[in-house]
Amino acid sequence: MRLMDIGDFFNEDCTRRGGKGLSQVNPTPGNKAGGLTTMTEKNLGSFKTQGHRRILGILDCGDPVPGAGAWGINQAQGANDAYASTTLAMSGCHICLFTTGRGNPIGNACMTTIKITGNPRLRRRWRT
Repeated sequence: MRLMDIGDFFNEDCTRRGGKGLSQVNPTPGNKAGGLTTMTEKNLGSFKTQGHRRILGILDCGDPVPGAGAWGINQAQGANDAYASTTLAMSGCHICLFTTGRGNPIGNACMTTIKITGNPRLRRRWRT
């Protein structure tokens, strides 16, 4: 239930700020160029990349992870990549597996960032 509450908060906040809900907005040109049409689509992709493990719970920013397993973090205060990776480090994450299709230059001084892509052009560029 907590995950749905967070989704509702994001949707309401987005609507209040810009007059459109999550299913109607795409805030970055990079997302659009990468083929994404809405933030809802992007968020669903995030869940797909986490695999088939059950999400055990949603933590608030800076909460320690209570045990092994897949956990989410409520990042309602900001959802950009630098903020997101910092909240992971604050909760005790040691390695960030960062999926990218366009070659985002994100890194974090607090933890190792391993970039993963399924984009063959980007993969070739990384190898050179």
